[in-house]
Amino acid sequence: MEKNNTIIVGMDVHKETISVAVLAPGKDRVDAFKIQNTPKEIEKMVKKVSGLGEIQIALKKEEALHFVYEAGPCGYVIARQLKDLGYACSVIAPGLIPVRPTDRVKTDRRDAEKLARLFRADELTAIRIPEGAEEAARDLVRAREDALTDQTRDRNRLTQFLLRQGRVYTDNTVLWPKFRFFSPFSLKFPPSLFLNSLILL
Repeated sequence: MEKNNTIIVGMDVHKETISVAVLAPGKDRVDAFKIQNTPKEIEKMVKKVSGLGEIQIALKKEEALHFVYEAGPCGYVIARQLKDLGYACSVIAPGLIPVRPTDRVKTDRRDAEKLARLFRADELTAIRIPEGAEEAARDLVRAREDALTDQTRDRNRLTQFLLRQGRVYTDNTVLWPKFRFFSPFSLKFPPSLFLNSLILL
């Protein structure tokens, strides 16, 4: 793809808004604006941007516009939507974006403009966008790891609480399976201690 003949659209994506910077072919001036981060608003933005130049008449649709944004907590939903609309979109890992010592002031607009300019200068490397099924498998693995982490933390909290009260469970081979059926009401604690524990929970 010849980037000098393509409208580059840099996007700084946040949970509720997207800052957009449009860099037209042969121009250094950037058209910047902000939209809401919703599928409907993104589709409106695409229609608006696609009418900014005549270059798309001579090129294929996917070569007329190229969108680029930084990978983040919003995932790849926007990239997939743009792909479904027939346009190319590159997602850049934050660690692959060049940083200059003079880049001390950060704003959403500047970040979007920076992405557009660096992409046109061929100074960015896009990461692979996983398929929906692959991302779902990743989410499942992450959810299982989070659940195991929560289980370990709660188990340690319970054993430490019992240890502070002089209750020591010595059979470590079956520690947690038995504690799953453990009831705090089966042990007797001083009234003040029991009430304070309930308040802390």
